[in-house]
This record gives sequence, structure tokens and C-alpha cells, in this order.
Amino acid sequence: MEWALSVMAPGGLGIIPQSTSHQPDNLLPNRAVALWPYTDMADERIHWGIRYVTLRQDAHAGPTKVGLNVDDGWLAYLNQGMLFVKRFDYQPREVYPDGGCCVEMHTKQQMLEAETPGPLTTLDPADCATHVERWYLFAPVSVAADSEEAIKRGIRALANSVQ
Repeated sequence: MEWALSVMAPGGLGIIPQSTSHQPDNLLPNRAVALWPYTDMADERIHWGIRYVTLRQDAHAGPTKVGLNVDDGWLAYLNQGMLFVKRFDYQPREVYPDGGCCVEMHTKQQMLEAETPGPLTTLDPADCATHVERWYLFAPVSVAADSEEAIKRGIRALANSVQ
């Protein structure tokens, strides 16, 4: 398994799109969520939205971490008018670690980590695996990520403008 961590500067907002896949009858779950033992679901830094989960980095708060499956293949971090977008190829038929999560965000006082673990893979000694991320930086970005609609119109539009 490959695992890519990007350490983000303090003071920003991590943005994770929730899964959009649906079955014809919508009777089966379409989202995996992983929480670590030190994660408080009532933590005000985490917003559990209808379409997005956001995690605000706070230099005065302790650690927390969330993981999700993200079939859109991106996550973002907005900080001081700059938007970092991390794109990756989600592989829906593969098994991901930590309960099926291909995106994880961890924050503590000093920083926020934007993580994309690759699928679990068994390799022979001579084999190798790769995990490709594509990084994009947009600046200046005047999008306020204070609502789901603002994220959809601004941040999601930017994330979808690049592959």
C-alpha cells in the first residue's frame, strides 16, 4: 500500500467531498467513514455536511482525524486565499485501508495532513506499486467555504477544472 501525506500550514480549512455513487434502490450504503479514538464527533472544527465534510485547522485545539471514501478523486485545503487541490485516481473495485477510506485528514496544533492512502496491494519481492497524486494550487481564491453551495460553486468547480 502506498500512502501520500501532504502537510498543510496552520489556519486553513480541509474539504472532502462525500461519495456520490448510488444504487438504483438506494438501499445499500455508499459511504465509508473512519474515526480515530481521539476524534470527537461533536468537535466544532468538523462540519458533517450533506455533500462535504470540512475540517478546520486550529492551532489551539488537540488532534482529530477523519477518513472517507471519495469517489470524486479529490480533496482540497483552503488557506489565506490559496486553494490546494489534490487529485488521485479512485479505484472503486479495490480495497482501501482504515475501513475503506481513500482520503484522510488529520489535524493537531501545528498543521493539517491531507492524506490519500492507496488501495491495499500484495506484492511479490520484485514487484512495485505506484500511487499518483496530481497537485494544483489556485491563487488568489476569493471563495468563502462557509456553505455547501459556496463549496460547490467555487471549490468543486476549481477541483473539477483539472484532472
